[in-house]
Amino acid sequence: VLGISVLPESKDGSGIIYEILNDSGTCRGVPAILFEIVDKRCSQYWRAELKENGGLVFWPEEFFIKYFHDDLSEGLAEAVSSFESVVARMKEEFDQQERKNWTSTN
Repeated sequence: VLGISVLPESKDGSGIIYEILNDSGTCRGVPAILFEIVDKRCSQYWRAELKENGGLVFWPEEFFIKYFHDDLSEGLAEAVSSFESVVARMKEEFDQQERKNWTSTN
């Protein structure tokens, strides 16, 4: 999960959206209700922000850039490069934690 959005208009859990890396290598928002949490850690790269509409998002800094998601979906080089950097950084973050956990238990 690259980010989480909590939409204010939903009270039944369907308003929680996970921003994930999809099969085509871009970002896709999917309802959290379709998933089970198997790793309870949060990314150190997430920043929380309360939106004007009452929504709450936990996103990496790059996702807050104006029109970032639009530019990414249009394949603009700067947004794609930035997105790839986010994905690599977050994968490395959790890979390092897994290695640390594995070595401390073995």
